[in-house]
Amino acid sequence: MRTYAKEGYVAAARAGIPLHHRACSMKAKNRFDSLMHAVCVGHGYCGGRHGDKFMHVTDFIPQSGDVTADQFVEWVFLAEYENESERMSPRWDRHRQRIRGYFVEHMGSDVVDASQLKWGVEG
Repeated sequence: MRTYAKEGYVAAARAGIPLHHRACSMKAKNRFDSLMHAVCVGHGYCGGRHGDKFMHVTDFIPQSGDVTADQFVEWVFLAEYENESERMSPRWDRHRQRIRGYFVEHMGSDVVDASQLKWGVEG
């Protein structure tokens, strides 16, 4: 993976990631961007291919309503792994805990309104 420290981003590691999904590799500008930087760039959970479609955690976030840290973690793994047995493997438990911690750290709570889980939203 090529890194560009001066520009503050990491080049997308996977071929075929649509441009609108590459935002997680750019320098964080707000709480959600910062969260996604930690999850994707810092931990490698940038989404994955499901058949012929690329899935990202943002594909599962509703337009409105409360979203818990645990729901967010579930959606990160749902986007990453098409295979349920791989997705639910206990070997990822430490990663789940870290991602949950990232959510609380970056979003400031273990529950936020879904409107805060969008690229470029201030607040």
